[in-house]
Amino acid sequence: MTSSEATAFAESLRVYTEYDEHLPHPGSFWTRFVCISDTHSRTRYPVPPGDVLLHAGDLCRYGSLSDLNTTLNWLKEMPHPLKMLDAGNETGERPSCLQGALSAQLLIRSTPVSEAGIRYLQHEFFEFATSSGKRWKVYGSPVHIYARIPSNTDILLTHTPPYRVLDRTRKGKHAGCPRLAARIKTLPACRLHVFGHIHEAHGAVVAKDPTTTGRVSVNAAVASGGKAIIVDMK
Repeated sequence: MTSSEATAFAESLRVYTEYDEHLPHPGSFWTRFVCISDTHSRTRYPVPPGDVLLHAGDLCRYGSLSDLNTTLNWLKEMPHPLKMLDAGNETGERPSCLQGALSAQLLIRSTPVSEAGIRYLQHEFFEFATSSGKRWKVYGSPVHIYARIPSNTDILLTHTPPYRVLDRTRKGKHAGCPRLAARIKTLPACRLHVFGHIHEAHGAVVAKDPTTTGRVSVNAAVASGGKAIIVDMK
């Protein structure tokens, strides 16, 4: 999907993979999700404003506490009222796996980070309401424990893509997770799935399965030159 125009799959959904910096917000009854992934402690990526920033992991280069702090300081400056993060596969990136796990947990869940609107989801559910009263249920699952994903999840944040969905490597291999692909089929309420990991498979698609019509799958990896992807949902 590369058109510079919005692709409208339904009256309640618009997806932008290419856009200019003055893309107008669609209105108060819409929620603008800005999707990124695989930033690897780099803070040069342009990120457009929106209501919610979704980061699908690989926040750091090497998984160090210093790298994590660099990314968090960058995200604190973002204008999005709410920013939700997942972990990635970089060595030690998940706070529960870091050698200094307690320090990482304290940092990523600290008061300054929370007050900046940042929420780290490690097999966690987070529900929020927009100014119009719309409630969204978000679940973050950084590793392959997909059975825990609640069936009423509206927005799913993982690092790995599902098998055969925006997961093709440069060598032509589908590197996504079959177990995640199977679990996705049991989540009819899920309207948006954001992931990364396979940098070269950046893009967005809509499910063709009639049982999941309208679900947007977004590979938001920006490390190889992809832009942040904007998803407007009503």
